[in-house]
This record gives sequence, structure tokens and C-alpha cells, in this order.
Amino acid sequence: QCAAALIAKCRGDVFVKQALAYTKTACATAKCRSWAIRCDRKLGSAGRMDCKTCTIVVVNYGSTCGTLAHELIHAGDVCTTGSCNADGRMAPVITQMCSEMRAIAYGCCCDQNIASAACIRKERDRYRHSDDGKKFTDAEWNRLWHCCGISDCKKAESDPVPTWPDVARCMAGG
Repeated sequence: QCAAALIAKCRGDVFVKQALAYTKTACATAKCRSWAIRCDRKLGSAGRMDCKTCTIVVVNYGSTCGTLAHELIHAGDVCTTGSCNADGRMAPVITQMCSEMRAIAYGCCCDQNIASAACIRKERDRYRHSDDGKKFTDAEWNRLWHCCGISDCKKAESDPVPTWPDVARCMAGG
């Protein structure tokens, strides 16, 4: 019931539509061709993607369309890269962090709209100082953000989600 209410609430959201279209295309031939959405009131964050069970988990009734878009981006990235570790998370760290940058942008655009640039900067900086983020030099972090993130919600609204090969080419310097 909680998942159905979230889906109904977000059905018309342009960023959820973009993220869903990306996930459907990316997962068309992957292990997780379809993803279940379920609610868990004990979840320690707004949402989580589990690539072992092909499930997106959201907090009961507190989740937003931005959370759904965020987790859909992760789901599509996992399908594209095939990078799922034993505990249902993305690996290696660079893949996980790149997916996080992409998901942050769509979640911020979806929930913040006008204040999206500030939201993206805040979230980007939070991840930059996380344990995983500290594994990168400033130059690597800036390249990661340049290749993986988006900074313009209007562009995100009209363009498809960048594909993983595009991101990989950018990270390689192409």
C-alpha cells in the first residue's frame, strides 16, 4: 500500500519519468529486468537499492518522488555496469560514487526544483567528505563530478539520463 501510494504520487513527475525510462532501458536484458518497490519503516535512510533482490526500499510514507528517482538511477546503473556485490550494493567505490552523483542530481531536481543547484552542491560536498569520498584526490573528485553529475535541472528535464558508456568515456578522458 505504501509503495502504491508513492508510485501514484510520483506518476506525473518528470524526473521520476526520466529515471524510470533510463532504468527500463538499462535493465531490459539484465538480471533485474524489473524492480520491486517496498516500504520499511526501520530503514536508516530515505531509500536503498538492493541489487541482489532487485528491490528498491523506501521509508514508509515519508519518501518523496526525489527518493524514488534517486533509487531508480541506482537501479539502472547497476543493470548497466553489472556491479553488484554480495550485500546488494554497488562496487567498486568509483562506480558507487559516480552513481551517487547521478542520483543526487535527479533527486535534488525532483524535490527542490528552484533550489536544485544548492541542493546538488550540499549533497555533493557531503559525499566528498564521506569515507568513500575521501578515497579520491581533489582532481579525481572534480573529474568524477564532471563526468557523473548534472548541475542543470532544466537540462536533466529535457535530456535522457546519460548512459554508463558515456560516463566511462568521460572518466577515461574522452
